Amino acid sequence: MSNSRWKRLAPLTATLGAVVACGLLGTGTGTASAGTNGQHINYYSYYADAQCTTGKNEKDKTVQSCTSLRTGSNLNKNYWWVGPVTIIWRRYYNHSTVSSTCTVPRSQNDDSVLCYEPS
Repeated sequence: MSNSRWKRLAPLTATLGAVVACGLLGTGTGTASAGTNGQHINYYSYYADAQCTTGKNEKDKTVQSCTSLRTGSNLNKNYWWVGPVTIIWRRYYNHSTVSSTCTVPRSQNDDSVLCYEPS
């Protein structure tokens, strides 16, 4: 390979090396491991176009997350949830709201739990 190609690839190689090192060594921030310290929520919507969820995260802090939805499955990876969460679903056809509770296990084989909009 010519010297000019190496010169162009050197910054990319260094950057990729740093990214791989961070991924392998971790940053020590205490994030949850998939399936072992909380779960993401997969919201299953029938008529809702938005939701707000309130509950505890993997660090036992109360948090709230609101997102837009489409009909069907809506996997949200913003938080690792643990325990009972309250979900307020906003229905698009009349802008009414309906509430549900979904229990999120701290540990399971998968890293998400399915929570359904009530009928």
